[in-house]
Amino acid sequence: MYYKCMKRPVLIIIPGLGDRGWLYRIVVPVWYMLGFDAKVFIFGWNSQGPSHKVRMKRLLAYIDTTVEPVYVIGVSAGGVAAVNALYSRPHKIRQLVTVATPYKVVPSLKNPILTALQKEVGIHMKHDPVLIAVHTTSFYGLYDRKVPTGKSQIAGVREVQLPIIGHGAIILCTLTLYCMRVKKLLQGRTNVL
Repeated sequence: MYYKCMKRPVLIIIPGLGDRGWLYRIVVPVWYMLGFDAKVFIFGWNSQGPSHKVRMKRLLAYIDTTVEPVYVIGVSAGGVAAVNALYSRPHKIRQLVTVATPYKVVPSLKNPILTALQKEVGIHMKHDPVLIAVHTTSFYGLYDRKVPTGKSQIAGVREVQLPIIGHGAIILCTLTLYCMRVKKLLQGRTNVL
């Protein structure tokens, strides 16, 4: 018998300010079992050197290497980079999930790259709020001291509040315990809320 090899959809996970790629690679097998070819893209938040524009060009080039449209999960600050990528590549990014993402400036998160990208998200929301709203779901918890709830919400974007407390716990649970819910939202099944 001949079995056609099914190509897995690509899922790109973008970590936040810590750039802890090794930590996010631990959840890659979970997403593989869910049918995705999951990859972790290290944005380089804390490294010296290139501007936010150069880092975004690297991310966009990475997205462009895929033949098919991709799904993206942006974690914490990685969500801000992911929203900017969606605005630049709406034909390549099918759906986007952000997790505990600081859409608005949080004084304790002093990172010039993040601040520049947050400003760009604000500009994109003014130019094309429908694009971002249609393709993005924001996951956040009951309480997050690092990224307060009000800072992780953006007008018009579908929101999912999880019964979880703590920045790291919100991220971990979203990528593991709530992975089926995230998968359904990524694949456009919006009736799972």
